[in-house]
Amino acid sequence: MNFLSDLASTHFDEDVSVSLSLQNQSKKARHQGTHSNVSSHDTVKENITRRPSDCDTSPAISGHQTYTGEASLIELSSTKKDSDDDDLSDGGFSEDETSEPMDEDEKEEEDYDEYSSWPWLTSVRTSCLVDGKEIGYCSGLVIDREPIRATFYRDIEEPSEDTCDMAYELFDRWGNLKTQYTRHPVKKGTGIWGEELNESRILLIERITVEEEYRRKGFGRKLVEDILAKAQEVSPQCRFAITRPAWLWPLIRDYYDTLPGEASISFLESLQIASDEFWRACGFRPIGTSLYFGHAQDSAHPSRTLTASDDYKRPKIFPSRNIQEGQEYPYNKAMVVVDDAGTLELLKERLELHPDTDPSWLAIDGAGGNLMHMLAEMAKPDSLKWLLTWPFAEELRQQRDFEGENPLEYMETTLERRRIKREVNMLTLPQSDQFVGYGREHVVCMTLLRGMTAPSPTDFVRLTYGCTCGQCIGGFISPRLAFALCCQSETGGDMLQRNTDFDGHVWVEVFASELRHVQPTLKRIMRTKKALRQGFANFLSYVGTALEAKSLPTTALLLDISNDERMRPPDDHEFLQRGGKPVSAVLACFHGAMVQDLYLGDGFHEESYGEYIEKLPECRNDREFAFARRRFRILEGLPEESKSDVDSDSERDDWSDQMITTPWRQGICNLP
Repeated sequence: MNFLSDLASTHFDEDVSVSLSLQNQSKKARHQGTHSNVSSHDTVKENITRRPSDCDTSPAISGHQTYTGEASLIELSSTKKDSDDDDLSDGGFSEDETSEPMDEDEKEEEDYDEYSSWPWLTSVRTSCLVDGKEIGYCSGLVIDREPIRATFYRDIEEPSEDTCDMAYELFDRWGNLKTQYTRHPVKKGTGIWGEELNESRILLIERITVEEEYRRKGFGRKLVEDILAKAQEVSPQCRFAITRPAWLWPLIRDYYDTLPGEASISFLESLQIASDEFWRACGFRPIGTSLYFGHAQDSAHPSRTLTASDDYKRPKIFPSRNIQEGQEYPYNKAMVVVDDAGTLELLKERLELHPDTDPSWLAIDGAGGNLMHMLAEMAKPDSLKWLLTWPFAEELRQQRDFEGENPLEYMETTLERRRIKREVNMLTLPQSDQFVGYGREHVVCMTLLRGMTAPSPTDFVRLTYGCTCGQCIGGFISPRLAFALCCQSETGGDMLQRNTDFDGHVWVEVFASELRHVQPTLKRIMRTKKALRQGFANFLSYVGTALEAKSLPTTALLLDISNDERMRPPDDHEFLQRGGKPVSAVLACFHGAMVQDLYLGDGFHEESYGEYIEKLPECRNDREFAFARRRFRILEGLPEESKSDVDSDSERDDWSDQMITTPWRQGICNLP
C-alpha cells in the first residue's frame, strides 16, 4: 500500500490522553550528556482527556506515514536533522493512575530546562498518551524577537540548527521577513504573507512523531492543533507558527541506501510531497517560495482562506546544480575548475560543434538554471560578456530557475548569503558588520547583467558595497542612513553650541556620549577651555553640511567647510591646534544614530521622523551602521576598532540612553 494513499482517519474506542508541557528538546542537551547547574523554569503540565472522536477525522495525510514495501517505517517530521539520536523525548509524560512513579533521576530530567539561558525562548511540547503510554509528541519553540533584534542572527544561532536555519532563510538581520518573500514577483509565492510576520512572537515547530501502530488515525493533526493552542496560552503574542516539512532521516536511511540514483530521488520527493500535504491539511501554507510553511492564528488571515489546491507548489523538491560528465548541456565539469579565460575557450570550442541555433544552449540544470546562471555564480565576466552577444542572450537573461530567480537575481542572492554569514565547522557566524565589498569580477558580472554598458566609477563603487538604491554616498551611506547621521549632526551640534557657556565639568559629563571618540587628554582640557568645546560642536555640525551636499564627511572636506571664505573660526583653530580630530565628530554621529535606531537603540529617530523617512528611497545599506562606520575608518586610515568598542556599540548604550532621557540633561539643553 502506498503511503500517499489511505488518507482517511479512523476512530479508537479507548480514551486518549493528551499531555501538554513546557519542555526542552533542543540539540544542546543531547550532546551534553549530563545536566549542568542551570536554573530551571517551572514545568507546566496539563492533562486533557479526549475521546478519539474528538480527533480530526477529515481526509488528510497524517503527520507520520508508513511506507509499505522495502521500507517498514517512515516518520515525517518538521525537522531536517541528520542525526542518529533522534529518539523520543525525555519527560513529557502525564502522571496518571496507569503511569509508574518517577525516580529522582527522571524527576531531574523532567525539571531540567536547557533553554533557561535564553530568556527570549520558551520550549513547548505536547504529548499524546494511550493507557498511560506516550504514543506521540510534538515539540517546538516560542521565539520572542524583540529582546534580540540588535543581535538577531548571533543569538538565534545558539539554541539549535533549526532556529539558525529558519532565521537565515526567512528573516533579515533584524528579525523581519525578507522582502523577497513579500515583493518579488515570483518568490512571494501566493503573496499571502507580509509584514505581519515582523511583529508577533512565533512558534517554530521542530518535530512531530507518532508510533507506527497509531498512525493514520488523526493523532498527528491533533498534536499540531494542541501545540498551536498551547503556544498561544503560553504567550498570547504568539500569533504565527512556522515549520519546515521534512522527515526523520535515520528511519529511512537503510532503505534509501538500497535504491538506485533516480529511484532514490523519486523516493525522497514523494516523502517531501506527503509531508507538505500533511502540513497543508493542518492549515499551514508556504511562506513565499521558501521551504518553510506558516500558520496564522487569526482565522481572517489570507492564509486561512487559501485552499490547498490553490496553494503554491514548488516546481522541484530537490534541485541540484551538479554537472555530470557527458550530459547534453552547453558546459561540463571542466568549466568549474578552469579560470574565466579557460571557460571562454571551452565555450568557443563547443560553438564549432553546436551552432548558436542549437537548442542545447538553452538547456537547464537540475535547479532550473541556465548557462548564464552558472557564469554569473562563478563570476566569469569575459565568458558572460561573450555569451551576451548571442541572439538567445536576452532569453537566457530573463529565464528563471526553480527558485524563481533570473541570473542577476540568483547572483545577488548568492552574494547576499555570503555577505551575511560565514560557516565554520558546525557554527554559522554573522558577518554583515565585517563586510568588505564584493570582488571586482562579481561587480563586472552585475553590470553586464544589468545592461550597464558604461558604468561610472561611482556606479561601480555602489555595486561593490551592496547599494540597491543607486544613491549611496561613497557607495555605502544610503539616503536613510545619511539622514540619521544628519539628525545627529544638527541636533547634537546645536545642543553643544547652545550650552558651551555652562560649567565645563558638567558639560563634559553630560555630553560624554558625543565626546566618546575625543582623546581623553583633550576632554580634560575641555573642562576649562570653552573654545575647545565650541570647536568640537562646530565640527559636529559640519558633518551634516557635508552629507547634505551628498559628500562623505572626510577630514579634508570638514577642514574645507571650516575654512570657508578662507577664514577659519578661532574656536575651530584652537580645537585643531590642541590635537582635536574632525573624524571624532563623524564617529560621534554614527554612535548617536545607533543609540536612537529602532533596533539598535531606543527608536527615537523613527518615532520623531518616521513619515519623512518613509519618503526616502530604501536601500540594503539603510541600517548597516557598523559596516558604514568601519568603511569610513578605513578611508580615514584609522586603525581597526577594538573589541570593546565594537561590543559597546553592538548593544544599547545604557549610559547614553540615561543621558538622553534624564530631566537634568533636558534642562541643560534648554538653557538660553
